[in-house]
Amino acid sequence: MANDGSKMTNPWFEHDENASNDGKILKMFRDFRKLVKTLDDRDKEDLAVLGSYAIFWRIAEFMHGDLLAIDEADVIADDLRIDARFVEMILKDYELFREENGYYISDRVLKNLERRKEKSKKKQLKKKQ
Repeated sequence: MANDGSKMTNPWFEHDENASNDGKILKMFRDFRKLVKTLDDRDKEDLAVLGSYAIFWRIAEFMHGDLLAIDEADVIADDLRIDARFVEMILKDYELFREENGYYISDRVLKNLERRKEKSKKKQLKKKQ
């Protein structure tokens, strides 16, 4: 891979922190849960690969609004209605997150939160002027 993305050198776009709670997205989740019963093994394999990416983003969404304690991966799993081992794989096996002081940490999320804080400070300064 030319760029593994970990250095945040690629352009980025804002991702709604609560996108997975949108009514239309929830309907999509429901429809795909029903559809899976009709899929062959190849289709299930394809969706599983994309599912890992979706789990990553759901964890990132959660971390933009709350801390994720080491012993609380099951909270994400329950929300997604999946086995906690899938969430734990993504949290532990790919260096996308790290453990610190009893919590999972994402440097990418920390940078986003810092950017948000800086934007907010700038807006407040402009209002005062």
